[in-house]
Amino acid sequence: MILVRLRGGLGNQFFQYATARALALRRSTAVRLDCSYYEIKKKRHYELDQFHVEASVCSPLELTLRRVAGRISPRLSATVWRERGQGFAPELLTLSKPLTLEGYFQTERYFADQRETLVRDLSPRYPLSAGHEALARELAGESSVCVHVRRGDYASSASNRAQFGALTPAFYATAAQRLRDEVSRPRFFVFSDDEVWTSRHVLPALGGSAQIAAPGASHLDHLALMRRCRHFLLGNSTFSWWAAWLAETPASRIVAPWPWWKREEQAPADIVPERWIRVGSQFE
Repeated sequence: MILVRLRGGLGNQFFQYATARALALRRSTAVRLDCSYYEIKKKRHYELDQFHVEASVCSPLELTLRRVAGRISPRLSATVWRERGQGFAPELLTLSKPLTLEGYFQTERYFADQRETLVRDLSPRYPLSAGHEALARELAGESSVCVHVRRGDYASSASNRAQFGALTPAFYATAAQRLRDEVSRPRFFVFSDDEVWTSRHVLPALGGSAQIAAPGASHLDHLALMRRCRHFLLGNSTFSWWAAWLAETPASRIVAPWPWWKREEQAPADIVPERWIRVGSQFE
């Protein structure tokens, strides 16, 4: 059995689940989820139940019994793997005992070989909200580009702004030009958690027919719509990373900021696959 201690928002939950699921598939075992983090951190919520994941949630009683059993007899305890640093740790793939995973695991190197299964597991359980059907068809066009602008606490929190960094309009202008070199007549569909700021600052930087896509829609509808696009211009956000990874085809062109965080030495070292196009980050 693989038990994974979930933490963070939806993009982080995807990374944690994908790593655990890939390990479990290679061992023909099950995935269990420890969601106790969300009893403490009320700003985030467990959201994998909105998708077709193959995993069950451990009850608080079960988690308590597991801890007690481990104290009574080491034979009853699982190996706890705590991620050290932000890079790929190949030794994780060689462990054979029951595992408890704790970390973010932000690289496809843990699970890329299980892509087909993960695309199925991470498909939405529920349909798009009414009113988005026409946009969904439009996004399926060959020249559609999903642009993601992450603001939220990256912009409002001084500590997050210092560590993660909010990308500037100048970055989006440079990245959009890089995509124009790769995609014939691209159409930019912009998704953001701050549509007012993005309309004022990023749309002019993108130029042309760039537009805010699905204004006011939920983040789950945003993710489902983003996955319909052919090409991607990412923010430094695991949310848009997953939209691109799940939608990627051999014809896709995906542009990502690099370094991923403002404090480069603390950033996940392997998060951007080598086949994606890296454009130099510009942070506020």
